[in-house]
Amino acid sequence: MDEAVRSDVRAAADAVRAEASGLLEASARAASDIASNGADMARRAMREGQAVAGEQIDAGRIWLEEAARANPLRALGIAAAVGLAVGWLLLKDR
Repeated sequence: MDEAVRSDVRAAADAVRAEASGLLEASARAASDIASNGADMARRAMREGQAVAGEQIDAGRIWLEEAARANPLRALGIAAAVGLAVGWLLLKDR
């Protein structure tokens, strides 16, 4: 092979390597951005879930307080039924 052809082949190979390196760096930056955005979305979803869970707990507590004031025996029966159901679920596989 002629030295000029070899030089052209080397130059072309170097250009391809440089282009591939640039594309790889751009892909890595894009992947990093996507991962960062995904993590931010997960954090926001977790915060929203915690807020909703807190609201549900508060609503349940308020309902239970009102039910206990209105009919204490009924509230006691509900608490006993829930306790029995949870106990049964915990002990059924033993």
